[in-house]
Amino acid sequence: MGLFKKKKPTELATISLNMRLQPEDRVTYYEEMLEKLFKSRKFREIDGGGTSFNKEEGPLSCDVNFIYYKDKEEEIIEVLKKMPAPKGSKVLLGEEGDREYEIGDLEGLALYLNGTELEKEVYESCDINYVVSELMKLMGKDVAIFSYWTGNKETALYFYGENFERMKSAIQPFVDSYPLCQKSRIEQLA
Repeated sequence: MGLFKKKKPTELATISLNMRLQPEDRVTYYEEMLEKLFKSRKFREIDGGGTSFNKEEGPLSCDVNFIYYKDKEEEIIEVLKKMPAPKGSKVLLGEEGDREYEIGDLEGLALYLNGTELEKEVYESCDINYVVSELMKLMGKDVAIFSYWTGNKETALYFYGENFERMKSAIQPFVDSYPLCQKSRIEQLA
């Protein structure tokens, strides 16, 4: 018997999330959660991540990188397929990302609030935290706000849930009536 244990073979992989997250939100919602999961299941470890960002549009998508034990591959894929993620997300296994698995069934809704064209009194008297609170109440407990972005002309709020059309119809009356939401736009993300 030797003095050293034989090391288990490992491989690099990436979770590519079709999700608009600020870097700190990517860490909070995915990297930290996955790190705990990987340690508890002895998969190996999370190895950082990144956010694809456009100056004019904000965050576009993000990745979480991990190192895993090759003998745990099937179990990891099954666990990651159950993880909350938007449609269009995937796991890329192998050094070249040559083994791809689709994950995610959430749909995304972005509300872009106009930051330049409303009356000054609207910006002074309305509260974006109130907007977020009301939207969350209207969309229900199965929807979460995951991130936001503030650009030169607008502020985006990013929500993810089971059904874009249901989320949109739930908030439309409020968006149509609340002063801070005037001249806003709603887009489907995933």
